[in-house]
Amino acid sequence: MTAIPRPPFRFLVVLLALLCAGLVLRLSVAPPRGLTAEYFAGDPASTRPTMTVVDPEPGTRAAQLRWAGAAPERFTVRWYGYLTVPRSGTYTFTLTSDDGSTLAVDGQMLIDHRGAHGPVPKQGAVALDAGAHAVLVELTQEGGPYALALEMSRNGAAPRAVPSWTFSPERAQAWRVLLGRGAELVAFGALVVWGVAVLWRLLATGWTPARQPRFATFVLFALLAIAHTWPCTSAPATRSPPAPR
Repeated sequence: MTAIPRPPFRFLVVLLALLCAGLVLRLSVAPPRGLTAEYFAGDPASTRPTMTVVDPEPGTRAAQLRWAGAAPERFTVRWYGYLTVPRSGTYTFTLTSDDGSTLAVDGQMLIDHRGAHGPVPKQGAVALDAGAHAVLVELTQEGGPYALALEMSRNGAAPRAVPSWTFSPERAQAWRVLLGRGAELVAFGALVVWGVAVLWRLLATGWTPARQPRFATFVLFALLAIAHTWPCTSAPATRSPPAPR
């Protein structure tokens, strides 16, 4: 029976180094992700925010998590920050909400979807240059079930959910956003190849921890390092922004 060739140990070290380099680059270059979110129990014109946080993206799931399944009968959520688009073009946004919602881009109202209604979509189009653009999304709930979804398309393509990596609570240069995303993809690719190579090596050697303790320690260390650092680089920011003065 022909023995299964195994990838050299050096190859695994190189992959791990590439993974770490991608994570470090993501942490050091890319801006924080997400949008600042203000949650109001009642009318925002007459109340202070119940909480001010940074959500990964505007939507139903973000609101459900923040209200912890116990949302007030009437509430408003206001998400604001910046959306970075990698290429210039005509962008069509689709806002689906229950009840009312609005979308403003660069200070201009693009979609006015206010009022009590079911989850129906409404669209608006705008020409955008490549780079960061200020966005403001607002959901107003009048009672009963609630929902919000934001989609985007460019130059007539099919609408898709706006990628969370394009959102940032502060204006950031486009190259930082794109480089951070690229570093994240490189790190993820290295992680997948590293996992396949480790499995391949285990199958080729008939490995058990007792037979190769050094390799077992290396694998355990790498897995722990990935588990502890990956959420910090791939997950959007969740910290609360500084209180306004």
